[in-house]
Amino acid sequence: MRKIKLLHVILSLILGLSAAAIGSYPAIKEIGEERAKKTSRYIRFK
Repeated sequence: MRKIKLLHVILSLILGLSAAAIGSYPAIKEIGEERAKKTSRYIRFK
């Protein structure tokens, strides 16, 4: 019984983390694009 409970907790943690990562992926992508734009601006000024 304990093994099943432990496995259930581990699986729920993994699924929760992956769902959070999938949910925040568009935001991470936007931040990466903004950084790329800023670095290209700095290169142009030099």
